[in-house]
Amino acid sequence: MPANLNQLLTDHGPALIFYARTWCATHQEAEDVVQEACLRALRQAHIEKPLALMYICVRSCALDSLKQRQRYRKHLAQITHQQDYCFEDRFENDETRRCLEQALHALPTELREVVCLRIWSEQSFESIAEITQVSAEGVRYRFQQALQRLRHHLERSHANE
Repeated sequence: MPANLNQLLTDHGPALIFYARTWCATHQEAEDVVQEACLRALRQAHIEKPLALMYICVRSCALDSLKQRQRYRKHLAQITHQQDYCFEDRFENDETRRCLEQALHALPTELREVVCLRIWSEQSFESIAEITQVSAEGVRYRFQQALQRLRHHLERSHANE
């Protein structure tokens, strides 16, 4: 099937990616799903209908990816909820705590994740890089971006008071 797979991807690759986008959040995720589907299809011993098998594998991989993304969001929501409790112990002033909670919740997920791991979980940048599968330099950049956004949010909140 490897030679057939190459031709199949040449002929149907864009359609397979488009099909994967039914469940995938981004084009990159859909491409990753199609790549995983190719690997799954290659593991099949005998293939009578390779195109049908590819669509079956793409669907299966895309649903797996969707489930994984949903589990991640649920886990992140639980962590975010737990952070609310972390704030309670650290600030005497309810207004400061509320502003920080709002600022943290306003951050994009990838920035909030780095802040949570760095500050509340006390993880090193290298550990966070391993956890998030982003380079340590990328983690540092995200952390700096998050701190800048938090600072900006807090400055705006204090200016409005």
